[in-house]
Amino acid sequence: MTVESAKRPKEARVVSKLLDDGLLTEDHVRDVLYELEVGDMPLLDILDNKGLLTKDMLQRLEGIYNFKIKRIQETPLDEKALQVLSPDFIKQRRILPLALKGNNLLLGMVNPQDLSTVDDVRMITKTEIEPAMILASDFAKYISGEISFKKREETMFGKEADDISAYTDSQQQKEKFTYGDDESVVDLVDSIVEEAVLKRASDVHIEPYEDKIALRYRIDGSLLMISEFPKSIGPAIVSRIKILSTLDISERRRPQDGRMHLNVANKEIDMRVSIMPCTQGEKVVLRIFDKKAVAMDLELLGFPERELKTFKSILQKPYGMIFVTGPTGSGKSTTLYSALSLLNKEDVNILTAEDPVEFYIPGITQSQVNTQINLTFASLLRSFLRQDPDIVMVGEIRDSETAEIAVRAAMTGHLVLSTLHTNDAASSFPRLMDMDIEPFLLASSTLCVLAQRLVRKVCPECVREVQMPDDLKVALGISPGGFGFGPVGEITYFEGTGCSACFGTGYKGRIVVPELLVINDEVRSLVMSRAPSKEIKSAAIKGGMRTMRENGVDLIFKGITTPQEIVKKIFTED
Repeated sequence: MTVESAKRPKEARVVSKLLDDGLLTEDHVRDVLYELEVGDMPLLDILDNKGLLTKDMLQRLEGIYNFKIKRIQETPLDEKALQVLSPDFIKQRRILPLALKGNNLLLGMVNPQDLSTVDDVRMITKTEIEPAMILASDFAKYISGEISFKKREETMFGKEADDISAYTDSQQQKEKFTYGDDESVVDLVDSIVEEAVLKRASDVHIEPYEDKIALRYRIDGSLLMISEFPKSIGPAIVSRIKILSTLDISERRRPQDGRMHLNVANKEIDMRVSIMPCTQGEKVVLRIFDKKAVAMDLELLGFPERELKTFKSILQKPYGMIFVTGPTGSGKSTTLYSALSLLNKEDVNILTAEDPVEFYIPGITQSQVNTQINLTFASLLRSFLRQDPDIVMVGEIRDSETAEIAVRAAMTGHLVLSTLHTNDAASSFPRLMDMDIEPFLLASSTLCVLAQRLVRKVCPECVREVQMPDDLKVALGISPGGFGFGPVGEITYFEGTGCSACFGTGYKGRIVVPELLVINDEVRSLVMSRAPSKEIKSAAIKGGMRTMRENGVDLIFKGITTPQEIVKKIFTED
């Protein structure tokens, strides 16, 4: 009998081996293959539900998977092991400490191939981890209280009485992992940063609560809980970070900002440090700047071909104003740096005013705003104009003075790039007019406005095809006639189920979703007449502009992102 599964070929190969060993009949195999094709239940749980998970089969599966397989309800209780990890962390990672002896921890895992979780537990507990496989259904029942550990005198490693002196109460057990000496704190901070870099995190959040310290990483734009530490170690972690970033370790009442540099995995990593006092201590946020991890190339950012070609041609203009707009975290700075990298030639003088300077680009003169000495965007811009610039980049236009100087610089022979905070491209013009910029100056100096968002990409390791529900079709505007579609029937899209490669999120990496508004005669006329943003947007669409929502829907049907991401990240109305 041929055993194949288009949807889950790895599990099908396991079923084939069980058939060859005589542990499953052909009827059983047909039933199991059907469940594999129509559902998402793990193979072990399918076998268990059908009453096929015998002792002999468990032994054979251990040989196939190369992991021990443990049933929670048949595993002796080891209270010492359960105390080394918090309940929240256990629930989130779907793991369960089964036995602890000396420096060895037997760790039950629904997915024992999740090496990231193994590394995290090793870092938290300072033990050697032996992964074992547990059933997802057993774990769910344990969390809900339906089943519990088997209670008896002996643990997996022998009688509890043999090392009863090693047992402590809950609080003492937590204090075992406080990393109280200086060397341990140094190693812990280094481990936190190294793990963040390896996991492609952009930010590290170290947050104090009443009874713990929480560690979260922002990966692909979303915060993920990584681990928890005892409250007692919080001040030592903060002090170590303050020392590395040359901040005042005695100041705990005021916010502090700084920078620090570490060598992580043979890479020089620059970090912006923000420390803020709160009711439970001090919260630390580290913004990681890894230049090698950021694509300083417009083509690698994922712009659609049409927008990319148009934007590149506009960048070759000798003078004018280019705005990149969007909310915080939409990738505006990365787009500007990529544009500057493209323009960075020996025969041009490029100056930037930034707050702060995030990445250093050889060949470009970069200056940082310092409000304490009244060094503002406006004052830097005035100085720039006396430095014979060809191209000027202003990190952000925040006030009337900066806006006016930037616009006038664009009109007097300079190419000026800057950012704004608006929801879409057309809204930039009313925003600048609110800053008292004359419409005729705005209309004559602006070359284009690029609005953008960053959306997460579907993880290629755990991708699957699913039906799109009606509520998502409505939210995306996919209806008869919507976006040029005809009658809409069943629509499928791709999503990730969650795996170790994407840390269980179903997403890996991000891509830009743009909206490029190029100034034409009709748009220029509307700007000069102070028309509302809706009219400007309609004119731009007539002139060929594709909206962010349209470009986002294209990414869905190309299998790059999900409808949930587009609905969540793109708020503009088309």
